[in-house]
Amino acid sequence: MRSAGSPPGSRSPSAGPSPTGRGRTVLTAVAVLLAVALHLRLGDWVLVSRSFGADYRQPYHAGKFNGHAIWFLADSGVRGRIYNDYPLGGFMSFWLAPALQMSSSGTMNVALEAMEANLAIGNRLRVREGESFEALLDRQGIDLFLGTGLPIEAIPGRRDPSSVHHLEAEPGWIPVFRSLRSAVYLRRSPRNAGNLERIADYYAAQGVPFDPQAGLDLERVITRSTEWAIEHGIVPTDFVELVASVRAASSGREVTPEMHRLATLYATLGLYDRALAVDRRILRLNRADFEAGRRSLWCLLRAGRLDEAATLADQLENVGIGGGPDGFRHTVQQVIAVDPEDRARLLSFLPLYPSNRAAEAQRGFVAPPARIARPDPLQ
Repeated sequence: MRSAGSPPGSRSPSAGPSPTGRGRTVLTAVAVLLAVALHLRLGDWVLVSRSFGADYRQPYHAGKFNGHAIWFLADSGVRGRIYNDYPLGGFMSFWLAPALQMSSSGTMNVALEAMEANLAIGNRLRVREGESFEALLDRQGIDLFLGTGLPIEAIPGRRDPSSVHHLEAEPGWIPVFRSLRSAVYLRRSPRNAGNLERIADYYAAQGVPFDPQAGLDLERVITRSTEWAIEHGIVPTDFVELVASVRAASSGREVTPEMHRLATLYATLGLYDRALAVDRRILRLNRADFEAGRRSLWCLLRAGRLDEAATLADQLENVGIGGGPDGFRHTVQQVIAVDPEDRARLLSFLPLYPSNRAAEAQRGFVAPPARIARPDPLQ
């Protein structure tokens, strides 16, 4: 029935769609179904579904999260408050809390003072005038320190790419774990006596030498517990063969790529005397070897042997390498000229090798395994 006032030929709202409208609806539905079918067979869904099969079925990459160090913290059962890089906070909180409290949980839900302190610690900066780095850690109540990264060049505006050496010369801290890309330090204090006992028990169970007074001695570990060192990312899988190759090359009076690789490994791990011994052999055979010269200077400066570094810089420039206004001499003079606190920060930004060689430095290392079940960290 047509309502009053309706123009001729109009339809009532209750009359439903016209046959033509129903046909358009059916055609639209068919088109949508065809589009979905084509998408599933030929469209982006193919790429997405492939990624589900290839990527999401695989465990996470524990190496991305410095898994060797995280598993050490979990397995040793240490407790307290730990400094960590911001990006690691979420992963560490999942595996280590509540036994360990992270200085950064990976969220912005922290006090401004704590955020500023975390940024300063990562870059080895002062927050308060006259406050030392160790005092800053003490003020923040840090019991353990997780350093990460490789000694590569810093990117302007980014944090220090490597914090593994931040505490190696601090008398109030001892090293308790080390891999190529990570280091864990423990504060010497009565409140950490329990942690020191837990760590000593962990290494005893692993059959790895550990000195509760001096901490982890990497030289003893890699010589007496080589397989353990390989499994935990300290040395590469071909370490024994690498050392043998370098010995053979040294007796044959030739410089080989393996000699540079071994010296770089030792330097990265902070085994400065071992790195210097290899580089001395290289420089005896080739006084103008730039890489060995630069690496030797880096090791001497990090070891605090400033006079030897100055002498070596002069020798290297005299044979024609490392000269110029920003050369070896200039670098050593910069380091010598500042006070010890600023010197430590300056050295933390001094690269051992460029970032495009980071993959080469990590060649042959065992990746940390992915873990699935989270144990109770308080048991």
